[in-house]
Amino acid sequence: ALETRLLALAAGSNLPATVSAFRALEEAAPPPADLLRSSPERLDGRWSLVATVAATVGEDLAESVDSGTARASVVNASGVVVDASEGTLPVQEVDAKRRRIGNEVV
Repeated sequence: ALETRLLALAAGSNLPATVSAFRALEEAAPPPADLLRSSPERLDGRWSLVATVAATVGEDLAESVDSGTARASVVNASGVVVDASEGTLPVQEVDAKRRRIGNEVV
């Protein structure tokens, strides 16, 4: 139910509600705190980007959402903006061994 709600919200533009639903899902099924250090290979694969928030690592996401600096439905890396809104088919590929994350837009 939480995942279905998150997917429905992510298809829209209500960033605060989407972030709130994401937090609820993480609280119900938390990832390992040290996932990137202990088993990054669990992230390997090609992932459909349903929704993303452009923010800075370590940044307080709630603050970014409230201030308007976080943007929904985009991937913003090094100034290259990739549309991740509904109807597009962006993919993010993770290869932990090669220490690579790449975005692809079809």
